[in-house]
Amino acid sequence: MELAGITDNESKACKQADLDTVFKAANYEVRGTDPDDDNPLEALTRQEWLEILIRLAKAKYGAESGPTLGPALEKLMALLEENLRENAAMNEEEFRATDLRHEWRLKEFYQEKTDIVYRRFQIKLKELYDSKIDYKDVGTHNLWPLYNWIDVMEKSKFFEDDSFTREEGNLCFYYSMFEVVDYQKDADQHECMDWLSFLEAFGHIARFKELPRRAELKALGLDSCCDLVDKIELENQTWNNYMARNPPQAEEDPFHVRLEEILKLLFHMLGKANNPKKGSALGADGVAEPAS
Repeated sequence: MELAGITDNESKACKQADLDTVFKAANYEVRGTDPDDDNPLEALTRQEWLEILIRLAKAKYGAESGPTLGPALEKLMALLEENLRENAAMNEEEFRATDLRHEWRLKEFYQEKTDIVYRRFQIKLKELYDSKIDYKDVGTHNLWPLYNWIDVMEKSKFFEDDSFTREEGNLCFYYSMFEVVDYQKDADQHECMDWLSFLEAFGHIARFKELPRRAELKALGLDSCCDLVDKIELENQTWNNYMARNPPQAEEDPFHVRLEEILKLLFHMLGKANNPKKGSALGADGVAEPAS
């Protein structure tokens, strides 16, 4: 509340004590009425959080909002967005405090060059997606839970690089999902990825994971990060140590180029994990060779 500029100890209804009361009012529930309730008494559900926003709008701007709270809620959301963006920029962690998915989707994700990359890897991505689905489970028969996503990240060794953490891996999972307001009714949709969210999640990896630039790979006589991985292993090095000694210096590649490298590297590493003696089952371009 302080970071968002809502707390105002000179006001009538937005002193810290008032905001504490708003929290308690929205969080109120009768203890023991629902034996299956897993909502901690001191924590907010998504529905309670939405209720809090309406209560805050009334407290902050209710006196000037007129007969409905719509205008007050719009003012509150504008205040939240402005102040939290400024705070995030000061901390140089804008993506953590402000959800910029909408801007990113329009600018980089929903673009023809990005679509071309996905279409190139579509068959392998669908095979990977289907491999983790239990079609006998009616509740999540076509959805990916977080543990499936983490399992793939671990097998592809994406977390072995300090520049891509487990927290960022989780963010990729959650940022890829669209909003579900009634999370209790549609819990599976809120907690799991569908096919389109699965595709987008790899786009978020391309946002966060640091990779060598294409120009730097070419200078080493390599075509892709897959070649670099093989070179590093032959030299008994680790990817993490290599990246620490050779941080990217060239200009960052366009998003669709980074996405292609991520997908190539993903299937290259999964191929190694599945066939450690034979190495990757992928061709030189990162797409699987046809089965014999």
